[in-house]
Amino acid sequence: MITMTMTTVLTKLKRSMLQSVSQKYEDILLLEQHISELHQMYLDFSLLTEHQGEVLDHIEYQVKIANDNIEEGNENMHEGIKYQKKIRKKQGYVNALILFLTSIALSFVFFFS
Repeated sequence: MITMTMTTVLTKLKRSMLQSVSQKYEDILLLEQHISELHQMYLDFSLLTEHQGEVLDHIEYQVKIANDNIEEGNENMHEGIKYQKKIRKKQGYVNALILFLTSIALSFVFFFS
């Protein structure tokens, strides 16, 4: 009877230990799965960060091009303003010359008529 009780106790102890080991094994598998998911999240985050860096580089490039175009536009505008002033000055001379020639022509018309 003692050996039977001893065997029963040992069997129960073995079952308990097996159950404990099985639970720990399941916990380790779950931990491994979580670590794998965490690793994948880090990889995804790295990919997103790299992509955003490329987007920022593209935006920076476009801003630089826009800035260059604005500077070129400002230079062209200042050059256009200079040409406009010169043209107005020449228009004034031409208008004065036409007025002068018209007044001389009218003087000849009135003087010889």
